[in-house]
Amino acid sequence: LEQAVKQRIGVSERKKIGFSSEDEKQNQLDYSKILAYVTPEDLQSYGLIPELVGRLHTRVGLNRLSKQNLLDLMIMPVNSPLKQSQRLFSSWGVSLEFEQEALLEIVDKVYATNTGAREIKSILSKIEDDYLEVIGVKDKVMITREDVLKYKL
Repeated sequence: LEQAVKQRIGVSERKKIGFSSEDEKQNQLDYSKILAYVTPEDLQSYGLIPELVGRLHTRVGLNRLSKQNLLDLMIMPVNSPLKQSQRLFSSWGVSLEFEQEALLEIVDKVYATNTGAREIKSILSKIEDDYLEVIGVKDKVMITREDVLKYKL
C-alpha cells in the first residue's frame, strides 16, 4: 500500500549518487505521513474488494503516540487509568502512589509494545492484581520502578 501511494504522489525512493537538492530531501516522507494520502483506488490496488472499500467512509492515517503523549494520557485526564486505579484502592482505604520512575517505566513498556494507550490500562491492571492482598493490611502502597520491571509483556 505504501509503495502504491508513493508512486501516485511522486515520492521517489531511488537513492542517487552525488549531490541532492533540497526538493528531493523534502520528497521523502515517513510511513505515517504517506498513509494520510491513501485513496479508495490505492486500497483497491492493494487488494481490497470494491464492496469493502465503499463501506470505508472515512480513512485516517494515525501517528504513533510519543512517550510524552502516553505519559500525559496516563496521568492528566480526569478519568485517566492511573487515577482510576488510585480511586479503586482508595475505596478500600489504601493510598496507591507511583514514583515518577515507575510511571516512566510503564510508558517505556507501552511504547515498546507499539499497541497504543490501551496497554497502559493492561499494565495497571496487573499491578492492581498483585497488590490486592495488601487491602486491610497496609494503608499506603508505593509502586517503584523495580515493581514495574517485573511485569513481562
